[in-house]
Amino acid sequence: GEFRLLEQFLVNAGVRYDHYNTFGGTTNPRIALIYHPAEKTSLKLLYGTGFRAPNVLELYYQSTTNLSNPGLKPEKIHTGTLIWEQSIGSHLRGHASLFYYRIHDLISQQTDPGGDLMIYRNAGKVEGKGFELEMEGFWKGGWEGRFSYTYQDVKDKETEEGLSNSPRHLVKFNLIVPI
Repeated sequence: GEFRLLEQFLVNAGVRYDHYNTFGGTTNPRIALIYHPAEKTSLKLLYGTGFRAPNVLELYYQSTTNLSNPGLKPEKIHTGTLIWEQSIGSHLRGHASLFYYRIHDLISQQTDPGGDLMIYRNAGKVEGKGFELEMEGFWKGGWEGRFSYTYQDVKDKETEEGLSNSPRHLVKFNLIVPI
């Protein structure tokens, strides 16, 4: 639902419930406080939780090199984000955001302690924080362009080491040209 607190303040809230035969139910709320200090400016404060259920491969795949793990639990995440959105004229829009998240029970493929086989396990806690800058343009004839830069620092909370599969810098450029 969306609720207007004052002329310039909105609250957007929701909740999602999912039930899986493999691990049961999960309830995940999300809430956003949105402030419009000017016609083309928005400030947003977001909080939410989410999950990722283990897939069939992670739960049941077994081979000469891999063990199954039907007791695997879902990953759970808590997120917080502060966003500033600004329209510039009628063709440009930009945004800047700061974010923070914590993941519990991260699903990770590891070597089984009892041998040389691989197994999917819930690996522990991960923490990430960073920022993103983005600029979008929209022009006559359907042309669109977007450029963004993201910096993030993601660490395993048990070892305080960065995750090997999590880039620290990410640059994206998109261009849409009608044909």
